[in-house]
Amino acid sequence: PRLDVPIVAERQDCSWPQCRVIDRLALGARRVVVAGDDDQSIFQWSGADVDGFVALEGDVRVLEQSWRVPRLVQDVAADVISRVRNRREKTWHARRDPGGDEVPGEVIRVGSLDEVDFGSGEETLVLARNLAHLRDDAVPLLTSDGILYEQNGFPSVKRSVVDGILSW
Repeated sequence: PRLDVPIVAERQDCSWPQCRVIDRLALGARRVVVAGDDDQSIFQWSGADVDGFVALEGDVRVLEQSWRVPRLVQDVAADVISRVRNRREKTWHARRDPGGDEVPGEVIRVGSLDEVDFGSGEETLVLARNLAHLRDDAVPLLTSDGILYEQNGFPSVKRSVVDGILSW
């Protein structure tokens, strides 16, 4: 198809063959808009062409304000990402509250899931190196403690059961 302005999202995660398809679709286009963040690339293991994304020429616009990441989490992320050699340098600001003040956030380092108080009433995000850690470690622990959780968009208990409990 002839496209006037193709828009490519999450380009940092596209593989080399996907990039060739994008290049073909962009032939004859008035301009091409590419969005992505090399610091968020997580699919290099499956062939994502991150280096090709970093090397793209053209006008670059960095969105400098994060609406999600608080200051202390940003500090950890900046330390980790600074070790990546081929990346675009960028400056961004941590999340702010409605009054304009930075949200400090909290980073808690634990050695095992047994050290986490899932019953505190706080919302907790569990990230794991691979699915096996979630399946073999996190899910049994949360289930045995009676903690409701969501995995891959699916709740641990059917919505109808939760609605019934709340109604009762």
